Amino acid sequence: MTALSLALLVPAGPGLSQGLTGNQVERFLNSIEKLNQIPETEEDLVTDFDADPKALQEKMISPFTSSLPQMRTNKMYSKGIAIIKNEGFSSDVEWASVGDRTVRAYTART
Repeated sequence: MTALSLALLVPAGPGLSQGLTGNQVERFLNSIEKLNQIPETEEDLVTDFDADPKALQEKMISPFTSSLPQMRTNKMYSKGIAIIKNEGFSSDVEWASVGDRTVRAYTART
């Protein structure tokens, strides 16, 4: 997401940005960049084709929050939570909520 995208996203109003601040979005995006550097193992890669339709719908609505149970059982969770907390989030729940709202606001704007 570019800086221009961020600038367009945050002032979208409460209906789209759902109370997001520029700082929250920036911290979330910073954490995603760092989390993407943690190597995945084959067992971590789960296909959505195995999930039931209700689970897929939940993943589409709240992709980060719905992935928390799987994230918490990942061998690399301790590294991930350290990155999340280093970016200023108090918990993985807060991080996931900001991520979900960021995705929804960005999707609504595009």
